[in-house]
Amino acid sequence: MSKNFTTTQQNIINYDGKNMLVSASAGTGKTTVMIARIARLIADGADVSQLVVVTFTNLAAAEMKTRLADKLRSMGNDPRMVQQLEKLDTASISTIHSFCSDLLRNYFYVVDIDPSFSVLDTVTVNALRTAAMDDVFKEYFQSDDEIFRRVYKIFATGRKEENFKKILKKLYDFSRSIDDFDGWYAQKRQNFLTFDEANPVLQRIFEDIFGNATFFGNAFADLQKQFDALAMEDFAKACAENARLLLDGWENLQQALWNISKIKLLSLPKRNAKKTFGMADKEFEEKLRSDFDYLKKQVDNISAKYRTLCAGKDLQTLCGETAEAVAYTDKLVEILQRFEQKFFNAKKQRGGVDFNDLEHLALKILRNDEALQSVRERYSMVFVDEYQDTNHPQYRIVQLICKEHQNICVVGDDDQSIYGWRGADIRNILEF
Repeated sequence: MSKNFTTTQQNIINYDGKNMLVSASAGTGKTTVMIARIARLIADGADVSQLVVVTFTNLAAAEMKTRLADKLRSMGNDPRMVQQLEKLDTASISTIHSFCSDLLRNYFYVVDIDPSFSVLDTVTVNALRTAAMDDVFKEYFQSDDEIFRRVYKIFATGRKEENFKKILKKLYDFSRSIDDFDGWYAQKRQNFLTFDEANPVLQRIFEDIFGNATFFGNAFADLQKQFDALAMEDFAKACAENARLLLDGWENLQQALWNISKIKLLSLPKRNAKKTFGMADKEFEEKLRSDFDYLKKQVDNISAKYRTLCAGKDLQTLCGETAEAVAYTDKLVEILQRFEQKFFNAKKQRGGVDFNDLEHLALKILRNDEALQSVRERYSMVFVDEYQDTNHPQYRIVQLICKEHQNICVVGDDDQSIYGWRGADIRNILEF
């Protein structure tokens, strides 16, 4: 086996640790090495029926089975190896959705679905989704729900119902990209009710203000040095004053909010043909002016943003208003949950699910202690190809199966992560 691999690749194949990330660029043989590692583990006594091997497409899964079969045949034809080859056809070497589908058919009773379910086509799913959304709006309009009417007024811009529905559909898509949306919202909700130094929302605001003020303050200080070197005193003074305004007085969030919303940076003196500003020629002076104006414009934009946010109010008043707004976010989530249930029931009546359901129902199964124990007893090792393209639910499914990153081997390349638009989270591989 070793003659076809580099020393590093062979070390990966022979590694005896329980969890491992193989990160390498495209074309370096990551998948080939993973197949060789699986074959080596089988040769050393692992049973192919106890492995979960997840790849990105059905074609890739079929190719992986073929390549693994070829590798096993090349390792001998003793009775045990023949047995492993026979088991390969039914082994869990598939896409994550196919694996979830098998879980649902084996543990359908945990999530109360028909084990003969089908995965509905996109046209049907979209039609059911639209109908479910229309039904939810009809129910709310027929109710005497004042908060719903206020929320509707906020989000149905231009009094167009479709605008509100588009927002809710985006919120639904976002909720399906998170493994536990209810838990996520409960945590975020608390951040808008408890206001102390540990509040991550307030910390983030302070870090944004302080970070920008420091960055642009230092940029003005660097520009001042260039003007000083050219004996352009008036220009240097303007830079020095702007640097001072940006680098002083950010001790706490209240002060930072007031400062950034009220800050007034100086402009450069206008060009005057009768006055010499220094040793710079006109072309170079224009470049320095351009740099100065760019910095000032960026700070002015940030100031305007926080001026709109604060509207002259102190932090206590702003926090109070934020707490009051929780009633509206609660209503949004309530509408979302009612839509989600109605949408799921509509799919269930058709005897089907969509791809998002496969992941979330699989998670529900794996959060059942008895089912999880059964799954963990069945599978001893997990392999994931193209790990950089996993989303939050997929990441959590893998975590649960392999007991929080035990007995797992993943391969991928963070530079090839291109599916963020559909929920893939590069942090899954970066923080492995």
